Amino acid sequence: MKKILIKLGKFFIKWILFIIFLQFSMHFVISFFKYFLGIDLV
Repeated sequence: MKKILIKLGKFFIKWILFIIFLQFSMHFVISFFKYFLGIDLV
């Protein structure tokens, strides 16, 4: 049981980090387009 929980924990941590990274990347890309190209995507 403990091994399964540890595997699930690692899996969730990876997903959470991936989602945070994606959101940060999208924010950066949107800001880049806004400031450098004058395009408003939102």
